[in-house]
Amino acid sequence: MNLPEKREQASTADLARSTLVTVLNNIGSISMMCARTENVDRILFSGSFLRINDLSMRILAYAMDYWSDGQIKAIFLEHEGYFSAVGCLRKFILDANGHENDFTHSSQH
Repeated sequence: MNLPEKREQASTADLARSTLVTVLNNIGSISMMCARTENVDRILFSGSFLRINDLSMRILAYAMDYWSDGQIKAIFLEHEGYFSAVGCLRKFILDANGHENDFTHSSQH
């Protein structure tokens, strides 16, 4: 958008979409690098942002396919809010060392 005439032609929707594509491509790139580091070929994406958001899922799936040369696949959960809640619950139950918290005893040790 270095040319003034191009800037004037861009709508608010154009700017919003380009921002969305940029952010999702960045997420896809970072996710792909993490997946390669951990030697996995599928990435689960969840969260309320993706709920009924076909455009974002398509962009993320394309980004994963592009950045990984088709080797890593993006998977989207149907009940993404539920799985996010389960992840929070698991984090709450496990302490920092990965051991289950014992809620039957006093917090004073």
